[in-house]
Amino acid sequence: MRVLISGAGIAGLSLALLLRQRGMTPVVVERSPGLRDGGYVLGLADPGPDAAERMGVADALRAARHVPRRLVHVDKDGRRRSPEACADPAPPPPLG
Repeated sequence: MRVLISGAGIAGLSLALLLRQRGMTPVVVERSPGLRDGGYVLGLADPGPDAAERMGVADALRAARHVPRRLVHVDKDGRRRSPEACADPAPPPPLG
């Protein structure tokens, strides 16, 4: 069975992975012409770690974990507005 998913954001890609694991054929469409070079900070809270375990991606997320040293906020035109240094971030809590 083919399933059309509109949007290659975190929700669309997560759904595609789950459907594929269940034997379906997801087709993801995205209007952006390519991968984005920026984005939002992604954190897992509440049901997130459990969902990552069930999807089989928790180990990969642990391996890819990154704690930023600096956050830069930009406006809609891409101009930097408020660079903020992160003061010695504490190690992130364990995933799951």
